[in-house]
Amino acid sequence: MGLDPDETQRLTDEGRYRQAVDDGMAEAVALGVSGVPTYILENRYAIVGAQPYEVFRQVLDRLEQERSSG
Repeated sequence: MGLDPDETQRLTDEGRYRQAVDDGMAEAVALGVSGVPTYILENRYAIVGAQPYEVFRQVLDRLEQERSSG
């Protein structure tokens, strides 16, 4: 990723980004994330884990139907 390993270790040791990580974890828990990867679509649907294309297609189709009827 192009990060300097020594600098990254120093920042981690300092706890520089601890609050940002904690906030991200709290948001994930609030959204019901229970595995990785997790894809959140429209802040309403979650696709957890490695899923086939068809699962994504079904959620996207549902979102499209909701937009058309709403």
